[in-house]
Amino acid sequence: QTIKMDIVGTITRLPTLFFGASPCDDSFADRLSYKYTVLMLALFAILVTSKQFGTKHIQCWVPAQFTKNYEEYVNDICWVSNTYYIPLEQKVPTLEHERRQNELRYYQWIPFILILQAFGFYFPHIVWRSLSRRSGIDVRDIVDAAIHYKSVDVATQDDKHKNELMEYIVEAIDKYVDDPRRQVEERRQSISLKYVLLTICICLGKYLGNYLIIVYFTTKALFIANAVCQIFLLNLFLGQEFHLFGIQVLKRILQGRGKLKRKKFSCWC
Repeated sequence: QTIKMDIVGTITRLPTLFFGASPCDDSFADRLSYKYTVLMLALFAILVTSKQFGTKHIQCWVPAQFTKNYEEYVNDICWVSNTYYIPLEQKVPTLEHERRQNELRYYQWIPFILILQAFGFYFPHIVWRSLSRRSGIDVRDIVDAAIHYKSVDVATQDDKHKNELMEYIVEAIDKYVDDPRRQVEERRQSISLKYVLLTICICLGKYLGNYLIIVYFTTKALFIANAVCQIFLLNLFLGQEFHLFGIQVLKRILQGRGKLKRKKFSCWC
């Protein structure tokens, strides 16, 4: 049983081992969304931007007799006019509207989409930071003090510092809990429809003691909603039932049918 506990403890500490400890008022899942995912998307946006706005934003297959100038001209034309997909076993359509139906219009917009995605992952963190500060208690500061309290070594005869940290934490929480503005007798409100609506409103929640928890769960809901919405937005942007792509790949692997072929390459211009 001791070995099992050690294994479980090691697994739970893996995020800290790989990404380091962060004395803040959020969880690793939150940081995975607003910190590491945003950094990854920003890095991809920089790489794609440097590629697109360089000399090789697109590489077309051209006849061998084309000179370098002709090849660069064809690349520029394909880049600004979009490409379209036609399977190799099918005949290339001659009508313009048939080509438009299979156009791939997202190449030029990939850096902007990545930046927009990064903002979407960071937005719930902005909401939490801006609203939690209005609760009357500095959650990050208290968490930081609690971490310092836990890390103080008693063997170093630093009991005084440890007691000061504990007193600070207790005093901060006590002031927040005993805020006189939340006392019912000091709030002269009449029972009316307006009062009921204000009571359940998040803007007045800090006077009832539920403001912080409402903001916390609202932020969690925003993280989840952002992840789900981005999957369906990418499906709308890329097409081909992108939201089912991972399930389809796993299904084919389990069935031993090999990789899933995506009908996007090669493209015509």
